[in-house]
Amino acid sequence: MKETARKKLSEKLRNRLKLPLGELLSEEELHRKISGRKGMLITVGDICTLSLLRKRVPPDFCFIDLKYERKELEEKERKEILGFGADEIRAKNPAGTVSDEVFELCRDLFSEKKKQRCTRIVIDGEEDLCAIPVMMFAPLGSLVIYGQPKEGVVLIEMNEGKRKLAEKIYGEFE
Repeated sequence: MKETARKKLSEKLRNRLKLPLGELLSEEELHRKISGRKGMLITVGDICTLSLLRKRVPPDFCFIDLKYERKELEEKERKEILGFGADEIRAKNPAGTVSDEVFELCRDLFSEKKKQRCTRIVIDGEEDLCAIPVMMFAPLGSLVIYGQPKEGVVLIEMNEGKRKLAEKIYGEFE
């Protein structure tokens, strides 16, 4: 993996992103809401991905870094998250940034010409901010899920408004 350019998160934006970009739910509420879902299911984060896998709801795409709150996952969790049948892509994304590599990967993964499904993206660095380019490129109608530590999970039903919000946020990166 080559080193890539990146956009950094500003302090002002860091505080803003502590607020959920979608609906904040408990895991139980999330599972009820996505039951019988239509559209693509995309997770950003190891714990929300594991939660879905344990309910036998594999995401179409998951962005993971094999860590939770900057600590390595336990071996059992690593095996669980790496063991489900999915294609795997690896990418670099340093903490507090969105690398060009991840930005371009999201654009390519979600482009209309590729109908790749069930793909695990293992991030060398930190996956947290991958939610921004995911929201910029995920097909409308997709469900994007990411963890809100110590609070629950955030569910975003992709529409033009959410896409514009992600583009605005990305434009505020340094």
